[in-house]
Amino acid sequence: MARRTIEVLENLNLLGWDVLIYGRQRGWVTIGDLNRFATTYLNSDLNDHQLRAVAKLTSAEKLPAWEIDHLPAQLGPNPLSRDSATADYWRLAKLVELHTQDLDWDEKVTQLESLAAEFGFPKDMQGCSRYSVGTADPLDEMESVIAKLKNQLGPG
Repeated sequence: MARRTIEVLENLNLLGWDVLIYGRQRGWVTIGDLNRFATTYLNSDLNDHQLRAVAKLTSAEKLPAWEIDHLPAQLGPNPLSRDSATADYWRLAKLVELHTQDLDWDEKVTQLESLAAEFGFPKDMQGCSRYSVGTADPLDEMESVIAKLKNQLGPG
């Protein structure tokens, strides 16, 4: 069974407020995800302002959407300052998740091609398509991209 992308981010030690904000803006992060992260984050060293914001997010399902989207920005660095790295965190997690799925070759490559499109066809994913020029299998190329991103991003 495939792991949810948010769990992959956690397992790779890449999950933070900026990553959650980026994912929330794209519809990949649920209110429940924010709630769970905020609950575990309460044990962190927080100032009073941060503690109030995190406490509110532990019951995010009771907040209006505008407040949910505003509170995480008070807790982490501006996601736009690390936009490409944050996108790569998500791309790595989604590739790892896809890699673990038990799908036939055609379905996995189709999802891989969709993932490349979702991230704007990154240059390092050019070989991740059945239509790419070359002899490498797209799934082998996916493994290479995963290894490159892990090395580049240094997940734990």
